[in-house]
Amino acid sequence: MAAGACAHLTDADSVISNHRGHGHCIAKGAKLDLMMAELMGREAGYCRGLGGSMHIAALDLNILGANGIVAAGVPIGAGAALANKLRKADRVVISFFGDGGANQGVVHETMNL
Repeated sequence: MAAGACAHLTDADSVISNHRGHGHCIAKGAKLDLMMAELMGREAGYCRGLGGSMHIAALDLNILGANGIVAAGVPIGAGAALANKLRKADRVVISFFGDGGANQGVVHETMNL
């Protein structure tokens, strides 16, 4: 799913991930050595080893982060999309969430924005 969704994104487009964001990072173009360093808690990682698997982010690639809370990336994605709209930037934001996230109120509240 991530490969197809990210295939036509530009470098300026953003991705917000869930607790299983490794594939999303790879699909957006993350370097595997930096990603693995992050997963192993090494300072050479994208978040200097502090984000780890659950909270990996690569701001230079517009990967705005992963989140361990179910569907918590959806309102973050809406905020990023609103920022793009207000700046009149021609950018796309994708927020990934799983089937369990579809039941969360925050998803429906965000869709009402």
